[in-house]
Amino acid sequence: LKHGHPAMNKDTLLDQVHRNWRVLQHAPRALREDRDLWLEALGQDVQAFEQSPAAIRSDREATLSVVRRDGRLLQHASADLRDDSEVVLAAVQQDPEALLFAGPGPRRDHNVVLEAVRLDAQAFHYADEALRADHRFVSEA
Repeated sequence: LKHGHPAMNKDTLLDQVHRNWRVLQHAPRALREDRDLWLEALGQDVQAFEQSPAAIRSDREATLSVVRRDGRLLQHASADLRDDSEVVLAAVQQDPEALLFAGPGPRRDHNVVLEAVRLDAQAFHYADEALRADHRFVSEA
């Protein structure tokens, strides 16, 4: 694939992305940030999330899909989504240590932290300090 090739269009690139998502890195600028192409890439390999444009890492649907398959990829999500309890809950259900990458809101969220700790007691270390000091919560956890 040549950078900026004039015959390149979305359908041609989609076919190439289906075989190897990395072609997106060399796609024409207009296609490099196309949501459909990135969703195809993420379907092929969730690790593509690390290389995806900010718009994809801010896309709730795309991020949920990714963290349900690899919770640790939460670290590459936008700050807003790292502070979204539903997104973080999906991530910790796949990998409780994903709580490490969560924003302050989910680290204070009883349900999120309880789920992470239920799956791996070590996740308690990533909870908000006030929650760790809450004796009622600690006895529940």
